[in-house]
Amino acid sequence: MLWFKQFEGEIVMKKMYRLFYILMFLPLIITLIMLPILPNNIPMHYNSQNEIDRWGGSKHESLILPLIIIGIGFFSKSYGGEIVF
Repeated sequence: MLWFKQFEGEIVMKKMYRLFYILMFLPLIITLIMLPILPNNIPMHYNSQNEIDRWGGSKHESLILPLIIIGIGFFSKSYGGEIVF
């Protein structure tokens, strides 16, 4: 019976890793789908009067955050070794 519990645990861990990678790459996939729809210049910051302070250089600047999420995901996976929920 012990071997079955170990096998069951391995299946659960594989499903958790799969979910981890799906959630890690989902923002990048959504951004790449929406990229053709976005305008060329995107407002990046508003002041207290609700006026635009800074414009983004291009719509490709919106790829920065999903790439940071993927980098942190790989770093935490390689550094921590385990996914803790």
